[in-house]
Order: sequence, then C-alpha cells, then structure tokens
Amino acid sequence: LIWYQADHRGGSTWNLNVPISNHATAGTYSVHVYVIDSKGGTHAIGTTQFSVEGPGRGNVSFKNKDEEMGYFTASIDGVTAKAGIRGIQVAVWSATGGQDDLVWYTASPKADGTFEVPVDMANHKFTYGTYHVHAYATDNNGVRSISAGSVVMNQPQASITAAVNGNHTQANVKAVGVTLPGGVKGVQMAVWSNAGGQ
Repeated sequence: LIWYQADHRGGSTWNLNVPISNHATAGTYSVHVYVIDSKGGTHAIGTTQFSVEGPGRGNVSFKNKDEEMGYFTASIDGVTAKAGIRGIQVAVWSATGGQDDLVWYTASPKADGTFEVPVDMANHKFTYGTYHVHAYATDNNGVRSISAGSVVMNQPQASITAAVNGNHTQANVKAVGVTLPGGVKGVQMAVWSNAGGQ
C-alpha cells in the first residue's frame, strides 16, 4: 500500500499517474480515493480498480548440448510484456546436491526474439545428471514471471576392453573414449581376482 497525493487539474478534477514500478506486481489493483477537507478531515469518496499484465511465461528449451565437453545452451522464447522486457535472469543448478552449485546467468537477447544462456558444467562442479533451469523475466515495471525446464547431461561412457597375452603373464586393459569436461588428469584402474575377492 502506497499513499499518493493527486494533482489538482482545475475545478473539481484531480489526477494521479500511478508508477507501476513502485509496486512491481501484476494483477488487479484497488484504489480508494479520499478527500481532505479544509480542517484536515478525511472522507472516502469512491473506489475503482485497474489491472496490470506482467511478462508472459516463456518456454525453456535446450540446444548445443555437448555432454563430452560439458556445455549446453538454454533458450527462452515466447516471453513478451506490454511494458517491454528489461531482462531475463536464469538460475541453473544440478539436481545432485540440491542447489549447492546454483549459478545465476543473464540471458542475451537474440534477433529472433529469443533469449539464450550458454551453460558450462565447470560452473556446476562438472556434475552429470539433471540440470534445472528457471528463467525470471522482468519487465520495465519490475514485474516478474518465471519459466522453467530441465535437461539431462549424461556422462559419456568409455569403451573398456581387456586381453591376456599369449603366455598369460600380462593383461592389457584399454579404455578408449575417456573424456570429462575440463580435461582428464589421469586414469586409475582397480584390478582384483574374483576367486580371491577384493
């Protein structure tokens, strides 16, 4: 609730232009009008209402998904607002560990009216699995709407083979296609006999 002083426009006419940005809320607004008499007394003289639309909810989709390199692009389309879009902030986090790797990104507008955010898994502890993406569109009045989506980033699987040499003095274990976003520092292999257990 904010009290405003109306401007006198002459005669019995008073006017008020309400800055919606002071309220930053979509929906129905109620207005109660009071007149102040010459002795400072207040009298209710009427009510009215008006409605404000906020940004429409957009759609979140994903492209440029590269599980090997650990990248994807979140694309937000269909976001419109009568007051114009001030910007879109995008919260991204992996489902693993809750929101311990939540990062806020600013979406970039594209010529076709969409907004995009490139996401690097390096910013999210190189976590594989489901990523949640919430896009918060803010219009020029400060009114917000939210759109959401999720994408699954699967860890690439290496091809692992083993072969024993002819006289059974050595086994060669080969891992092909070993990749991780951010690079591979090394590979360790645990080997044990099933007969003897670990």
